[in-house]
Amino acid sequence: MESVHSIRFLYQHFLSGITTKSLNTFFHACSYAKVDYSHFMNITAKVALRMIPDSLATQPIFLCVDDTMVAKAGTRFENVSKLFDHAAHNGSNYLNGHCFVSIMLCIPVWKNDRVSYLSLPLGYRMWQKKAPLNQTESDRMKYIPLFLYSFQWNIETSYYEQKIFWSLCSYMVRSCKGIEMLVNLINICYCAMKILPYQDEQFSEYRTKSVQEFRFELSQGIRSQIFLTNFVRNIETHIKSNVIIKALKQLIRQQVY
Repeated sequence: MESVHSIRFLYQHFLSGITTKSLNTFFHACSYAKVDYSHFMNITAKVALRMIPDSLATQPIFLCVDDTMVAKAGTRFENVSKLFDHAAHNGSNYLNGHCFVSIMLCIPVWKNDRVSYLSLPLGYRMWQKKAPLNQTESDRMKYIPLFLYSFQWNIETSYYEQKIFWSLCSYMVRSCKGIEMLVNLINICYCAMKILPYQDEQFSEYRTKSVQEFRFELSQGIRSQIFLTNFVRNIETHIKSNVIIKALKQLIRQQVY
């Protein structure tokens, strides 16, 4: 998929082609399923840490914490409130919406024969008024090295990409749990697109390209596989031709390998 505007959109354009489950099943799973998405965060972190080359084992690893605002219309979303946003472009410094706090893992990798840091957002949590957002005393901030501010660009780029190209702001579920679940599922897909070029040499050419380019190419391949699979299934059901089935299955194997 190139974007996920909503659960309904995801179901209509992707899930309905690979499962017989109904749309309501996914709505229910997003809001009520007893799934702890922190497990996905832990797996992402473990995979990322294994990606660090042995030659960079002594390089530091960073965890960056930041927040981002998502504007939402109306008041029916759980925990929606008026928030101060210094970067708001609506004629005011306040917006109606949600504030998400994210933690980002920055690991050293080789890129164009130079040491570079790959930034991976591990997950999001929705900030609530009853929980203080910043518990760091101002006099302690001066001890944070100024050079770490360079990671801010990676953080802001990640927010921008997920909001503009990955539909992070387009959720329509209203419960806090459902929103966090959907946002983190989108984030898992985003991280997978950043990790895969370093995990599989077949996709190594995308290490220096944008995540969106890689997502487009991968989505095209997934669509073709789904089309061929469904085509074979229909052939088996309606034509019952062993020769055609064998030829198409061989074609699918060639596409996969």
